[in-house]
Amino acid sequence: MPEYKNTEDAKKNTPDMEVTGDPDVWSLVCKVSSIPSRGRGFVKSTKVGVFAGRTVLQTETEHYYDGVLTACSQGLAPLSGDE
Repeated sequence: MPEYKNTEDAKKNTPDMEVTGDPDVWSLVCKVSSIPSRGRGFVKSTKVGVFAGRTVLQTETEHYYDGVLTACSQGLAPLSGDE
């Protein structure tokens, strides 16, 4: 799957893509993933975004087995100083 850096590039290459809101408000901090060899894989990412003047950190973890998403977790938290 291609990794696009912004929504505009993704829309150029994905004609049936529908977008709601502004996904470009998020900035990727880090991401790690495994190639699902032997039927297993994972993706972990951390992003940061600013909403109404408040900085929010998002973390996400996905686990795959036999090419199927079997578990997903996500967390959101305000960063210190914004409270």
